[in-house]
Amino acid sequence: MYKLETHHEKILEYLDSVDITRYGKTRNYLDGQVTHLSAYITHGALSPVKVMEVLKTKFKPYQLKAFVFQMAWREYFHNVWMELNDDIFRDIKRPQEDVKSYGLSKSMVDARSGLLAIDEQLRLLTETGYMHNHARMWTAGLVCNFGQFYWLENAKWMYYHLLDGDLASNMLSWQWVSGCFSSKKYLFNQNNLNKYSKVQQKDTFVDKEYSDLFSTPMPEHLFIESTLELKTEYPKSDAIDFDNLPTQVLLYHPWMLDPEWMQNSDSKRILLIEPRVFDRFPVSTMRMQFILELAKNISGIEVLVMNFDDLKIKSPNTEFVTQMYPLVKDWQCDKLPKGKLFPDIIGYDSSFFKFWKKAEKTLNI
Repeated sequence: MYKLETHHEKILEYLDSVDITRYGKTRNYLDGQVTHLSAYITHGALSPVKVMEVLKTKFKPYQLKAFVFQMAWREYFHNVWMELNDDIFRDIKRPQEDVKSYGLSKSMVDARSGLLAIDEQLRLLTETGYMHNHARMWTAGLVCNFGQFYWLENAKWMYYHLLDGDLASNMLSWQWVSGCFSSKKYLFNQNNLNKYSKVQQKDTFVDKEYSDLFSTPMPEHLFIESTLELKTEYPKSDAIDFDNLPTQVLLYHPWMLDPEWMQNSDSKRILLIEPRVFDRFPVSTMRMQFILELAKNISGIEVLVMNFDDLKIKSPNTEFVTQMYPLVKDWQCDKLPKGKLFPDIIGYDSSFFKFWKKAEKTLNI
């Protein structure tokens, strides 16, 4: 069963134990070598820079390159997000084609597509908060390109459950699969599922050559909408005396939960959970609990469920300091830079591979 440590010392021990010797050759297989570091990186408990500092002491450059390539995708997606803002929640390069429904796929929600490898991964996701990256692509392809659902609500459902759910990576990956942020749609067949899942299944609606995938109509159950509504269950705020806040407060957010950040400062520390974000993009109770457990590593931190603008109204004379992240761009406070693997590459490259060509020249491995 997939379970992540949340105590900081255990996380560091886990990072030190990560093995990537077979990562490049096996990561696409469901039982292949993956790191399970992404949830810590998403929530800022580990920075990409910290991860690479540790891995570079343990592995040779040729062993690291495949891992860095995948890390670069995350950084690229964030560069796009910083540049396009809310436009990442709309079709970026071209409209999604052949859309029949703008709702939520029932076969995905119920894990009853009829494709065993995908349905097992969907159940794993809702039970544990984890889904293999290849299975995420299969799911998005199933929903968008076979079931003809629009990508957005379905991407939000996956984000809701993922412990490592990153809005940019998740939304832009769904757009990439559905053809909105790529040159073509992503498709798979049963041979592909069987090869990478090692679940042997035959006689399904995708048990065909790629050229014949749509030679017969898709099964009707793929087009049924779910009525499920996603909702965030918020924790209770700590009792904070807004009238007597100190001159400076270190303001954490759910994507920056690094106990080593500003650790020599004696400033008051608050984790701000904004309903304006979590109402729009809900997360599961499991995900919220994971956030709160990571926050416990930060000495003296208090939890506040409130929008930043309301906090400023309550404490107009307090100087708030945070770390930069796309969801806090509009906070009127000091925002310190976030560590990046490729800090000199800014702006929106029209494709990942243009970004990667620049990034590859700067690699120090």
